[in-house]
Amino acid sequence: MGHKLAALLAAIACSSIQLVASPEIDRVSTLVLRAGGETEITFFGSSLRETASLWMSVPGKATLVGEPRDNEVKFRVALEAKAIAGVCWARIVASNGVSNLRGFVVDELSTLVERGTNRTRATAQSLMSPCIIEGVAEELNVSWFKLNATKGERVSMEVVAARLGSRVDSVVRVVDARGREVTSNDDAPGIRGDSTLTFTAPEGGEYFIELRDVNYGGGRDYFWN
Repeated sequence: MGHKLAALLAAIACSSIQLVASPEIDRVSTLVLRAGGETEITFFGSSLRETASLWMSVPGKATLVGEPRDNEVKFRVALEAKAIAGVCWARIVASNGVSNLRGFVVDELSTLVERGTNRTRATAQSLMSPCIIEGVAEELNVSWFKLNATKGERVSMEVVAARLGSRVDSVVRVVDARGREVTSNDDAPGIRGDSTLTFTAPEGGEYFIELRDVNYGGGRDYFWN
C-alpha cells in the first residue's frame, strides 16, 4: 500500500510540474524583422498553448495569428519605422510564465533563405548584394555562396549568430574563381565569436564565400544570418 501511495503522489507531482511549465522557444521561422513593415513569425517549442502576447525590445505591435498550439504559435509583427537596425530580442508571455529570449535582426535588406544544396564550391548559391541570408549549419558540412564583383569593388559581410543565441562559432573565407584565398575571418573583436570581413576585389569576376562552424557543428541550434 505504501509503495502504491508513493507512486501515486509522484505521478501527481509530475503532472503538476508539467501543468506549470513555462513556455520554451526552440526555433523560429525567420530571424529578420523589418523596420516599418510586417513580418509573420512562427515560434516552435513547448508549453506554448497559453500564449497571450509577445514582448519585444523594439517599438512595434505583435498580433496573434490563429490559435496557439502546445508546440507552435504564430505572430504578425509590425515594427515602427523608427526601430533601429541591429539585434533585438523577443519573448513569449503566457499565463504559465514567460519564455526564454530569442534574438532577431532588424534590417531593411531583402532576405534569402539558404537552399541547403550549396555544400561545395561547384554548387555555390548565387547572391545579389546587398542582401541578408538565413541558414542553419549542418554537422560536418560547409555553406558556399558566390557573387560577382568588379575590379576594385569593396565587398563587406558579417555573420550574426552567437549574438542571437546560436551555437555557431563562425568562420568565413573568400576565394577567387581559381580557388585562391582572398581573405578570411574567424572571430571579429567584440562580437562574441561572430565573423566579419571586408575585401577589395583584385580583379573582376566571381568570388566564392565559404561559411562554417569552426568545429563543423550543426543542427537546429546552429542558425545564422
